[in-house]
Amino acid sequence: MVNHTGLHYPKLHNARCVTPKVTIASYPKIKNDAGLVQSQCFLSNLWVEEASDHNRPITWLELYMIFRIRGYHKPLENSSNGALTRATLDKQLRQFKRNIRQVVDKTMGGQGDAHLFKPRKGQIDALKGVGILGKHASLSCNVVTDNAEQAALQKALVKLNRQISNKKADEYLQGTRKLTPHAIKMNGKTGWDSSLPIIKNETESGDRWEQHNLLLKPPEETIVYYVCPSADCLMMEPSSAEAFRHNDLDKKLKCRQCHKTTNARNWSCGCNVPWFACDTHQTFHCCAKVTKQKSQREPKATDLLRPNMLKRKRNKGHEELVADENKRARLNKQRTKGSRSEDVILIDMPRPKVPRLLGPILHQRFQGSSRSSACSRPCK
Repeated sequence: MVNHTGLHYPKLHNARCVTPKVTIASYPKIKNDAGLVQSQCFLSNLWVEEASDHNRPITWLELYMIFRIRGYHKPLENSSNGALTRATLDKQLRQFKRNIRQVVDKTMGGQGDAHLFKPRKGQIDALKGVGILGKHASLSCNVVTDNAEQAALQKALVKLNRQISNKKADEYLQGTRKLTPHAIKMNGKTGWDSSLPIIKNETESGDRWEQHNLLLKPPEETIVYYVCPSADCLMMEPSSAEAFRHNDLDKKLKCRQCHKTTNARNWSCGCNVPWFACDTHQTFHCCAKVTKQKSQREPKATDLLRPNMLKRKRNKGHEELVADENKRARLNKQRTKGSRSEDVILIDMPRPKVPRLLGPILHQRFQGSSRSSACSRPCK
């Protein structure tokens, strides 16, 4: 049995906001992803302080709870079909980590404040004051929260690990009750984060990283050179190359010396950092408009026909077969341009007579079978 011990969070005057190099608007494939858009908005409104001996690192679980109580949606939305199972807390937390790490990688490129979101060795039983034992994954920073958020956060952590009423949880937080701490189990907690209160809705305040949008910065006309990111390769390409685009940082570029294909955004500038993450050289890029050229291949005569028109079918009649032969002959003439040969037109001849193979009595009993069988046999 332990008493409640409050969790430490930094003050606003000791913290700073997270600053990116670019935004996900420079990545056409992910810029409309709802989960990544919300993750970027969440990071743009964070005030953090780097973890140290006097400032404990925040856990991913706490950061996810702050994400939810600030009005952001679940990383994995519940299905509209009530018969399907909902995502557990473990799956929600994993998806939240992937979204945050992807936004940090795309917008910072390992530079600037990217080190704040790297893993840090956490303390054992760091959440023992709210009744949770064990060692939890932590980041290299801590997040500023107000009093209302801290109260909601600690109460949710107390109720996460046990079935307890609000009255008993309040008594524990006020110091009039003791609880036995337990190791947390995240599987099976499907509706826990749906009951979290929304303290303030940050989705209405908007994204504060719009000023770092590379699409809004005027490009430089001067040409500089970028170096291949492969080890022991000093191949350089001009910034005017097609792959160095500010509106598509996912483009690939193949080095002409080491023959390795890498992301063009990983090529380094003269400052020894990726060019898009450099405050000096990120506006030196290709500005030419991309125009898709149509194929200059001349259409073939066979393109005008459907594939099944060129195949002989057994159920076609005699007139249809003659028409197909005439059309094929005209196509052959179109292929041989300049040829003086005349059109080969088949004469519409009457249907050939097929001898009757059955006797008169069997022919009356099986009408049409002898002729159909005779037509299906190959002629000798």
